[in-house]
Amino acid sequence: MPFQHKNEQVTSDWTVRRGGEILLGVRRESQIADVFPCLAVEDLPITQGLCRSQCGLSDPPTASPRSAGDPVQLLKDCGLADINVDGCEVSESCRRKLAELVLSYQDVFSRDKLDCGEAKEFVHRIHLSDDRPFRLPYRRVPRPLPTAERVLSDMEMKGIISKSLSEYASPLVMVWKKNGDLRICTDFRWLNAKTIKDAHPLPHQADCLAALGGNALFSTMDLASEFYNVPLHESDRKFTAFTTPMGLYEYNWLPQGLCNSPASFMCMMLSIFGDLNFSSLLCYLDDLLVFAPSEEEELRRLEVVFSRLRANNLKLS
Repeated sequence: MPFQHKNEQVTSDWTVRRGGEILLGVRRESQIADVFPCLAVEDLPITQGLCRSQCGLSDPPTASPRSAGDPVQLLKDCGLADINVDGCEVSESCRRKLAELVLSYQDVFSRDKLDCGEAKEFVHRIHLSDDRPFRLPYRRVPRPLPTAERVLSDMEMKGIISKSLSEYASPLVMVWKKNGDLRICTDFRWLNAKTIKDAHPLPHQADCLAALGGNALFSTMDLASEFYNVPLHESDRKFTAFTTPMGLYEYNWLPQGLCNSPASFMCMMLSIFGDLNFSSLLCYLDDLLVFAPSEEEELRRLEVVFSRLRANNLKLS
């Protein structure tokens, strides 16, 4: 039966109205009706037309901003926001130590895709079975052409390629990546046919899997720009010349597509990490996997890897 309370009206369907405005509505099957069947309107404070019960409901907590000295925030300030330290499944103290370790070795992390290092005391050589030159015309490059010009200009500015006067010429191949970037490739099949092959082996997958047993923590990383970390011998650069609509270029750094690029790069990596391979890390071309049974040991091994990268002027992407 409806009843009057001052200037308010409560109907049998548990609706409190003031004028034409609904102040409170409670359904019979709701929890508040079951828990407090004799609840009076006066027991619920009404503020600015809203009703908030005292049933333990509270505003959601708000995340406090990171302090200025927080290592994770400092990583973002240093341009290393891509390193997701918060996503690591380790303790909070280990996560903080990891961020501090990355900050102390921030110079071994690249800032862009062409920010690569320069391997010290190592150079790639190309030995041919005969020195008869070959020359092939360039192929049509993907449109728009200014994009290809910009990519080649960036590589030339970084010193990866340079203008060439070589009597050798391989065709340029440019393909679009899934992320929309343009990848520079070279068809070195004619050069590879004349190249004396390097017999340096790559790691066997069974050995890699066997080395991981008994470990609980794994950190993966890869070198920035891969083969571009290794310089080409000055007298062998002419062999890598390639044709483009903008002229003839040659590589100053080890390019992809050479038959001996993987073997030469693997030889360089093992000269740096060979004593650690299969015992505290796995090295496969430009990929590094550091593993350990505990957090303290993982941090120690990561510091060893970072220090060797710094000593050899290599960078991680």
